[in-house]
Amino acid sequence: MELDKQFAERARKQQKEKAIQDSIDLAEIDKIDLDLDALWENTVWEEIQDVTTVYAEVEQITAVAGVRGAEAEDEALEHLYYRKSMKGLALIDLQKAYGKLKIKRSNLIKENPNHPKLEKINNLLSQLEIKMKNT
Repeated sequence: MELDKQFAERARKQQKEKAIQDSIDLAEIDKIDLDLDALWENTVWEEIQDVTTVYAEVEQITAVAGVRGAEAEDEALEHLYYRKSMKGLALIDLQKAYGKLKIKRSNLIKENPNHPKLEKINNLLSQLEIKMKNT
């Protein structure tokens, strides 16, 4: 039960910190004053001297979908599940799973104290406790 309280407090604290940081970021964006006309006028434009056409053959073509390059690294990949799993489970993920299982176990006990799923849930809870201690 103590872990549930700690988890809830940590989640609440993280949400508050994220909201504060988002507010700071928005305030900084509002402070930026872009004078696009000045940027356009002060840009040094290089004149194209020569245009050539180069023909080459590619031996193997790999068809890909989606964004490649820096855009993919910065935005898309951080949202993919496999990216997190490559690093292993974080403590916060273990705590979330533990909290959800505790809630499910308490609901099953209220429903039926001899529910067949209780043994499996208790095993999972003990495994999560071990992993949280080792993390």
